[in-house]
Amino acid sequence: MRYTVGLKELRRALQSVVVHAVNDPEIEWWHRVRLEVHRQGHVLVYASQGYTAGMAYAGVIDPGDGELEGFDIAPARVKDLLQLFPLDGKHADEQLLELSLEGDEHFRARDVSGLFPGNTVELPRLPEQDRPQLAHIPPLLGRTVATTGKHHLQGVMVTNGEWLSLFARAAKVYGEPLCVTPYTDDSGRGRLLMTVGDLFIGALIGRTSTGGGYVDESIAHRDAWAGLLPTVASHDPVVDLEAALAELEQQQDDDSDDDGDVVESVGEGDLADDTAGEDLADDQDDTGAPPSDELAARRTKGKKSRS
Repeated sequence: MRYTVGLKELRRALQSVVVHAVNDPEIEWWHRVRLEVHRQGHVLVYASQGYTAGMAYAGVIDPGDGELEGFDIAPARVKDLLQLFPLDGKHADEQLLELSLEGDEHFRARDVSGLFPGNTVELPRLPEQDRPQLAHIPPLLGRTVATTGKHHLQGVMVTNGEWLSLFARAAKVYGEPLCVTPYTDDSGRGRLLMTVGDLFIGALIGRTSTGGGYVDESIAHRDAWAGLLPTVASHDPVVDLEAALAELEQQQDDDSDDDGDVVESVGEGDLADDTAGEDLADDQDDTGAPPSDELAARRTKGKKSRS
């Protein structure tokens, strides 16, 4: 099997997904990142640690030859691959990497864009499992997408903050916001669907409950905050955010129109006139307010210079 991918897309896919793999080699069913090639012209990169899952997409430039198949690599090999094939800032979009399988135990990565002439590396891949747990991730994410919007999350979802933070990597790598959609699956378990642009999707599994344990504590903490913030909680009017933003935009448009008048007067050379400082001070006097010391000094200096 041999195929070519864009290095930039592959790197981003690996960086955003590898954080979801388990680093402990003893937990071998989750200690792996899978690359799965499809004839439709893409490679899916995904990993999971049982409670979170991340999947990213990278386009295939050339499907090459041979039977397309997936293979697994250890998280440490992902790190090796990223270090051995860095991005060239000026030519990042042109860099291409050819991946191929060498026997049953290795895979080969070779630069085919000419930016790293002769740069080829052969790395070990993990043996296939009889009952691979990662095989459940694509259908899991498929059901997640299909279910989202049908079952709204009821009650409170309790989850691990460290698991939640894993998805920040994808947002940083792709430079796009992390979009979170809460829902419950058919069994009533709470989940969060995570997407970053159109190249990353993931899911986080939590516990949903309407009472007991952490839920009762969270309600008590919320009530305590309400007591600490009585003004915000009880007296301040509810702000219509959309209306406030519309009003702000209108105000900015009005300010822009006013600025246009100023720009037009600048074009006439008013600010280049040496008497501008004196005129400004005179206008200040006309208002009935005494001129400031600074303006008075500028005014006196101007008159002396002209005399």
